[in-house]
Amino acid sequence: MHDHVTVGEPHDDHSAGLPAADAHLRDIPPVKREDPIPALKRQVAELVVARVRGWSQAHAAHFLGTDQARLSDLRHARLDRFSLEQLIRFVSRVDGDVVIRVEWSAQSILFR
Repeated sequence: MHDHVTVGEPHDDHSAGLPAADAHLRDIPPVKREDPIPALKRQVAELVVARVRGWSQAHAAHFLGTDQARLSDLRHARLDRFSLEQLIRFVSRVDGDVVIRVEWSAQSILFR
């Protein structure tokens, strides 16, 4: 079974370091996109919670390598208390694998 996680990507304004030949690009406003990390955390957390659904709080906390209070935070989507890295570790601890796929927009304005 595969679960796919899809998020956008952030674009930072790196125009300050542009070579002189690309100086005209400084006039193009940077593309502002929503930070993808919160959505990615939400999706990964939902998958972990679904995986341990039906397990006792103590059993799930033990397998995830955390305590019951933190598991409660996870189950109630209080994700500001978790890093993406920690959520990925949880996936691994319940025999899951995380695969990251990057897709580029076909309509990118970056290379026009």
